[in-house]
Amino acid sequence: MAFINLRKRTFKFEPASYTTTATSAAFNVSAGDVIVAAFVRINTAFDGTNSDTALELGDGGDPNRFIESGDPTESTAGLYQGSGVGLADDFGYIYTADDTIDVVFTRDTGADGTEGTATFTIIVAELAPI
Repeated sequence: MAFINLRKRTFKFEPASYTTTATSAAFNVSAGDVIVAAFVRINTAFDGTNSDTALELGDGGDPNRFIESGDPTESTAGLYQGSGVGLADDFGYIYTADDTIDVVFTRDTGADGTEGTATFTIIVAELAPI
């Protein structure tokens, strides 16, 4: 008998530097995993004089597959839903090989402000048997 098992996975993110762009591995995924939803909660706003800070969630094939830079408002605390191409038109994105889902942090161009914090959440469907 086939079944779907949904799992919630979270990753707490805080950049090492507010003025350094970086990519951080957030989640390991296995072949057959289907990402059906992605969210980001801005816990502490990223506060600077410029509005260039951006957060994205994706993988090596598409760095904003799940959360695009326009989805969250980094300077305002709150919960935001991802609308990346991996979620937009389909019932999620299926991985055909093991991979990692990464947070891409684009730095603020000013050398001021505070480092915010965010929690990324994905909903993963395991389809069994595959």
